[in-house]
Amino acid sequence: MKHQPLTCLAIVTVAIVVLLALVPTSCKQNPSEATAANSSGVVRKDSGDSAHWAQVCYDLDVKAVTYLNANQIDSLEQFVPGALKICKEHEEWYRYDEIWNWLISAYVWNSQYDKGMAEAKRLQDDALERNDSAGISFSYHLLGSAYLNMENYEEGEKNMKKAIDTYPREKDMSPLMADYRLYCEALLYQDKMVPMDSALRDWKHLLDGYVARFQPDNLAANNTSFYYHMMRGKYFFALDDVKRSAVHLDSSDYFCG
Repeated sequence: MKHQPLTCLAIVTVAIVVLLALVPTSCKQNPSEATAANSSGVVRKDSGDSAHWAQVCYDLDVKAVTYLNANQIDSLEQFVPGALKICKEHEEWYRYDEIWNWLISAYVWNSQYDKGMAEAKRLQDDALERNDSAGISFSYHLLGSAYLNMENYEEGEKNMKKAIDTYPREKDMSPLMADYRLYCEALLYQDKMVPMDSALRDWKHLLDGYVARFQPDNLAANNTSFYYHMMRGKYFFALDDVKRSAVHLDSSDYFCG
C-alpha cells in the first residue's frame, strides 16, 4: 500500500513542556503564545537559588520554542549557544537538551539535513559524555526525524526505536509519546504491520498512564490521544479493515476537538 509522504510538521515532536505541546496537524496550529524572559534581564550570576535558575532556564526554553514556531532560524542560532551555556553552568540538563533539540528541529524543518544531523550527533556525544539518557534519546529522535523527512524509512525506524529504548521512564513521557508516533509512522511506510501492531499496543499501555496524570481536556493528553487513534486507524485501513479504522478515526476527531 502506498502512503502519503510525511509532513514537515512531523519533525517538531519533542513537546516536553506541557504548555508548549503541539496541536495535531489536522487541527488549527498557532505559534506559542508563551513569553520568555530575556536572559540579559534575568540572569544574576551571584544567585545561588536553584529554583531561580530552574525558572531562568525554563524561560530560555520558552524563548527557543518561540523562535522555532516563528521559523526565525537566524535568531535561534544566535540565541542557543548562550542559552546552553547558562543551563550547563547551572546543570539544568533537561532544559539544556530541550533547547538544543529546538535548534536541530529547526534545521530539519527547513530541510537543512546536513546541519541538523551534525548537530544531533554533537548532542549525542555530549549526552553520552554526561551519561544523560534523555539527551541520548533526543538525539536518536532527531536523527530519526531527519531520516523520515528524507524518506529513508528504514534508518528512521532504527533511530526511533533507539529513542524509545533509551528514554528514561522516570521523566516526563511527552517525548516518548512522540517517539512512538514517528516509529509507528516509519513502520507503516514500510508495510511492517506485525511490529506496528506490537508498537501500538506498547504505546497504548504507556498512553493510558500518561493521560491518567492529566486533568480532562488537557492539551498534551488530547494531542497524544489524537495521534494514537489516528495511527491505529491507519493501521486498520492498511489491513482493509475499514470498520475498525473508522472507529479510531472518529476517536481522533473527538480528541482534535
